Amino acid sequence: MAQQKPVKSHIVPKAYLNNFTKSNGKLFKLRTDLQKRPRPTEVHPSGICYQKGFYQFNDANPIQGYTINETNILEDYGFLYENKLGKLIERLTTSTDPLPIEVAEEFALMLFDIKARNQYMRQHSFSKQNIHTVINDLLVEHHQRRQELEPILQAKGSTFERLVELTEGLRHDWTKDDAAIKELHNRSLLENKINPSQTRQLVFNKMARGNWTILKTTLNHQFITSDNPGYCQDSNNMIHNTRFIGQVGFLFPLTPYHLLIIVMEGNQLGPLPLQKVVSYKYAEVNWVRGINQTTWQMATKEVYAAHENPLLQTWASLHSSLII
Repeated sequence: MAQQKPVKSHIVPKAYLNNFTKSNGKLFKLRTDLQKRPRPTEVHPSGICYQKGFYQFNDANPIQGYTINETNILEDYGFLYENKLGKLIERLTTSTDPLPIEVAEEFALMLFDIKARNQYMRQHSFSKQNIHTVINDLLVEHHQRRQELEPILQAKGSTFERLVELTEGLRHDWTKDDAAIKELHNRSLLENKINPSQTRQLVFNKMARGNWTILKTTLNHQFITSDNPGYCQDSNNMIHNTRFIGQVGFLFPLTPYHLLIIVMEGNQLGPLPLQKVVSYKYAEVNWVRGINQTTWQMATKEVYAAHENPLLQTWASLHSSLII
């Protein structure tokens, strides 16, 4: 098959970033690694959070058992929800009417997917260090279950030694270079589009069932966002990129003036209600400042805002500086 030209893959959807633009269609960006007083740069959303071919597969058969003729299938099929994302955010931020529960669950899926498809996820969850940890844990499990596994393997004409060898082969295949890590991340994204895991379905169910609150703020105290928007906070106030176990809150900035908080209990299972009632309340100034600081710390490398001041204020607070 002829090599296709890589598409410009947006790691954070433009439909989301557009909510943080000014009337001229631009927003301000700032790198998070600057130690001296920074100067935000004004940019268009189409010029940030993208990388050519980020979601493109190397071949046309990315997952065993599926025959894919389009190496850009994640762009062409997997991320079609982007057409709805902007409208759903507008609905949540301009109307207090309850959402049909299927719409709330779909929106929860979109927000989770933004986290899953992100560059932060690829760099951390699919890092070589994490892959080594997974393989080591798998080998330990093999040895713990050796007596159980050996007759099963023997019936299939294989051996325990061969199983260990194949597992070590996965370590080599998955960590040999950055292209292999990219392929592994993309495979996980596609697999959960074609055949969503039960675990993910439970997460969406838990998010849709949780208590939803929109925090509203004003022109003087705006929310910022980043190239890795949203984070989780557990019952011990520990911050995680994604963690949906036990009691946890999921915070996601929607616009400079609105942030969604989904508070989930430990075991929220069973039938969903017919509608999702959303609460609306004004955020205290300290809340906005604390949320912006965490948004900054969870960024991969850049933060964004509709105006310069929230970025400069957040930088100053993190660097213990009074210079704004």
